[in-house]
Amino acid sequence: MKNALKTLAVILILTICLSCSDSDKLPLLKPTPVPETSTPEPEQIKSTHEDFGEENGFVYKDNGDGTCTITTYKGEQAGDLVIPREINGLAVTIIGDSYFAGIMGRSAFTDCTGFTGNLIIPDSVTRIELCAFSGCSGLTGTLVIPNSVTHIGMSAFDGCSGFTGTVVIPDNVTTIEPGVFTRCSGITSIDISAQNPYYATLDGILFNKDKSELIQAPGGMQVENYVVPSSVQTISSYAFQDCDGLTGSITIPETVTRIGAYAFSDCNDLVSIEVSELNQNYSSLDGMLLAGKSELFCVPAGMQRENYVIPSSIVRIFNFAFSNCSGFTGNLTIPDSVTYLGDGAFYGCSGLTSITIGSHVTDMGYNSVGCFIFANCSNLTQVDFLTNAPEGDVFENMFDDCADDFKIIYDPLKSGWSTPLWRGYPCYPKA
Repeated sequence: MKNALKTLAVILILTICLSCSDSDKLPLLKPTPVPETSTPEPEQIKSTHEDFGEENGFVYKDNGDGTCTITTYKGEQAGDLVIPREINGLAVTIIGDSYFAGIMGRSAFTDCTGFTGNLIIPDSVTRIELCAFSGCSGLTGTLVIPNSVTHIGMSAFDGCSGFTGTVVIPDNVTTIEPGVFTRCSGITSIDISAQNPYYATLDGILFNKDKSELIQAPGGMQVENYVVPSSVQTISSYAFQDCDGLTGSITIPETVTRIGAYAFSDCNDLVSIEVSELNQNYSSLDGMLLAGKSELFCVPAGMQRENYVIPSSIVRIFNFAFSNCSGFTGNLTIPDSVTYLGDGAFYGCSGLTSITIGSHVTDMGYNSVGCFIFANCSNLTQVDFLTNAPEGDVFENMFDDCADDFKIIYDPLKSGWSTPLWRGYPCYPKA
């Protein structure tokens, strides 16, 4: 079997770097494939763009106004990460470059895990861009954002699990994009001055000023049976992702009209998502979050079910809806009512040993690098298909990193299957 973990990481990077908009109510079902491009090294970029340079490992771009942007770092990594105030006489005002990240698949200090001390950002910096410090898990202490900063980009500090305590948002910040502090398991609270005209906090959670949008819960928060305030209309993408301290249930009021992608993903101790019966856009069924009444949006990662049969009222299962729900064990039955399975819908469901797919599944989601609906289900030994085989090479990763003795059993009256292998997986007709 191929290694799905690395490929899933690529999917998530593409999701962040190429789909930064939070404008849709629901996750993108079938992203438009993007053309493959080569990934140039900083030296190649430097040679093709005269405004790029390097000093002490900091690769930078001249902004043309006496300032510069740090686009990436390729120097030694140890101790504190100290961002210089100037490089070659140019004031450092921006950390990370969204266009550059799209080319490189990373931003300024993405995955610079060798830095194991404090992060020191000078007061010359005004913008911290997309994924600027994502994955810098070695950084420690309290995250201090200088008052000069006005913009914090999407996933800027995602995965900085070494930061601890409270992070304070400066008064001058006017833009905070989704997922800024996702997977920051040591940050227990987000605070902001009452003087900031754009943002506010309540119980350590970040909101917009009038609290109509819940933007980010800190990864280290500890709360049981959280009730979303009735002022909230939007829950941003990644808002509660990886909040393992969120236990029991979360209750969504009738006022919520939009929930962003992966808002509750990987909350390992969250066992139920409840929605007000008066909500016109979302509902709950058996503790699972639905869009409307028939589209399964999210299953809490802490839910436990054995030999579960998905209710026949469900017609669509969204991207990563059951991802990492290891508490589902034994067999899972997808009924004939279901017509669509989103990409990664059952990714990482390590407790499942068999799955039965109903006869009406005619569409399956995929990303530009493949389809991983059942990937990393490490104990999955058999999937029974009662429908035609999915068409296209994109599905060759569908069962990556399942059990060593994994096999597909298909209805011999259905088309598209082949034996003894289908897309590289053992495949046999039902006897």
